[in-house]
Amino acid sequence: MKLPCESVISIYIPKQGFVSQGKFCFIAGKPSFVANMTERKWFRNYGGYAISRRILDNLPKGTQIIFKREDLNQYYTTNATTFRKKGILGSWGGHSQYCLPIKNWKPKEGKLLNEPKDKLIMPLEGWLKSVEPAPQPTLTDPLISYKTRAKLAELWRGING
Repeated sequence: MKLPCESVISIYIPKQGFVSQGKFCFIAGKPSFVANMTERKWFRNYGGYAISRRILDNLPKGTQIIFKREDLNQYYTTNATTFRKKGILGSWGGHSQYCLPIKNWKPKEGKLLNEPKDKLIMPLEGWLKSVEPAPQPTLTDPLISYKTRAKLAELWRGING
């Protein structure tokens, strides 16, 4: 299956120009959209975080959405369907966004490991035209549980003596 390439996606926002929104990458073999969140990006009225409607509408089917709060040593996961069903659609910051209350996210403690770094910044329209094959998960992917990694390592040692 061909998916858009790994890159940081930017969108054009009137009066602001092109603004980076987050990174499309593969984590544990799954297409993922990863964005850094801060206290400043918290929507107090709705108790959650938002994503650009243009980004959400163009993410490949099955993409997990991960918002990181590195200052809190946490990250949150969800998907596009949850954003559309339980999110609040509004116009903030000069563009249309969905805000999803935090109660609808799956919180995780710690840092997101093995996240690809230093990706090319591409406008949304250019990113949609790019393609690359999806990678396979590896033993060190962060979304594979410790027990599963240990069992796989044990099996690997048994096969390779």
